[in-house]
Amino acid sequence: MPQLDRKQQLAFSRSSSFRRLQGKMGSATYRLNTIFVGLEHIAAGKGQLPGGFAVTWKAPESSEVAKQVADQARLFACLAATALAYDVVDQYIEDISSEPWITLSESTKQIATKAVTRPSNQGGAYGLHERALAIAKELEVDEPLHIALLEFLAKWRNSTVHGSIRDAKLSDASQKLLQNEVAISEAYSHLNIKLALDNFKSKKTPVPKEITSLIASAQNLLRKLDEAAIKEAFPTTDAVERYCLCIFRGLFVTESGVLTGRLNEYFTRPSDWRRKFLLKTIAPNGVTATGTPTSPAVGDDFFDRLAAEDPKQLLKTLTE
Repeated sequence: MPQLDRKQQLAFSRSSSFRRLQGKMGSATYRLNTIFVGLEHIAAGKGQLPGGFAVTWKAPESSEVAKQVADQARLFACLAATALAYDVVDQYIEDISSEPWITLSESTKQIATKAVTRPSNQGGAYGLHERALAIAKELEVDEPLHIALLEFLAKWRNSTVHGSIRDAKLSDASQKLLQNEVAISEAYSHLNIKLALDNFKSKKTPVPKEITSLIASAQNLLRKLDEAAIKEAFPTTDAVERYCLCIFRGLFVTESGVLTGRLNEYFTRPSDWRRKFLLKTIAPNGVTATGTPTSPAVGDDFFDRLAAEDPKQLLKTLTE
């Protein structure tokens, strides 16, 4: 069970939804670059199938073929990364809108979760960037350039993965924002947005610099949404503590208002073990030991006090 470093704080630093996103899309640049480094070895004629490696693969017969094979694999990796990024962002928008603590209006939740759509003559289904924008507006997150880059990612994915002609054009607002070549170049390691837009119009697969930059932008936007949602839902330590008690109540108290059998072992253990158990239980729900808290921190004494309670005291704490 996890030990709490007393130098850290117990707080929300990121939602469970954002943790899942980072698990799938975090370090995307490094992971893609690892693939590209390997492909450079193949292009240089140095690619060999290791002994015992259970795949069917034949080394290219010439340097020309080796370069061609590596180029094709590089494009495939970029295309796969584009599709993955879209799907992961799409899932995050649905997940964060469904977090039990989120304070979004019902209309925004319906847009974000694709529960509603518009008539075809008014735009039809809400796009990925429109769903993110609905959340951003309600949380007062003003990131128009990141929204534009998210639309760029989504429509580039539609164009290359699905061959969609209808979705191949960016909105006027996004096209205008994406003309800011200097700001984009400075923010994303000299990304040439003009060349990227030309490649998009030509229905080419994004090159490594383009897709890694769009993925980084999407993560930056979602991190800002995540932080804003946490700050709005948990403005005080008391709000975080009430949330923890709500999670424990759902796990440990039956509908009839008695402690569940799962706590039989819990009450036979010393308070230090109980404290670790409570920390382990709450961590998947967003409250963890962190050096970069987003919400106000929960004091150590909160979990110490809970861990010291006997069954009668704990039941009272969780149900009062």
